[in-house]
Amino acid sequence: MTLLYHLGNGVFGIFDAFETTDDRQKHLSGEIATALFEQAPHLLAVQPIIEQVDVLASKSIVAQKT
Repeated sequence: MTLLYHLGNGVFGIFDAFETTDDRQKHLSGEIATALFEQAPHLLAVQPIIEQVDVLASKSIVAQKT
């Protein structure tokens, strides 16, 4: 799951969720992440900050067919 968000004042974020720690590490060391970090000094005002968090709860809403 990926969520993009804007906090205001030029601050944007990306929230990615993965089923396993290995999946997260593969994503962070993949080609796209590597390319982004190589280009970050040219595209962003500051280096991206990566924080790892644990999801404590989630809620899924499933639409019912009528």
